[in-house]
Amino acid sequence: MTTSKFVVNVSSELDVPVLQVFDAWLNPSQLNNWFTSGATVNPILGGGFRNDDGDSGEYLNIDRPVALSFTWNNKHHQPGSSCSSEF
Repeated sequence: MTTSKFVVNVSSELDVPVLQVFDAWLNPSQLNNWFTSGATVNPILGGGFRNDDGDSGEYLNIDRPVALSFTWNNKHHQPGSSCSSEF
């Protein structure tokens, strides 16, 4: 079985406080406003998240407000992915 790895880098500048941006990733009501619906979040190291789109994952690093990383699973996309963000 051959596996492939790819990296996507995205950079954005927002005119809002960094804490507000960071917390928007971990607050279910905010996630439901900008990313998904039906989000549930347990924002602790090793905690998980899921949503109505079929996404789920586990938090690998939460360094508020500097960095956030998590696994990202969805059977319709790239299962076994991970995401790392720096703020």
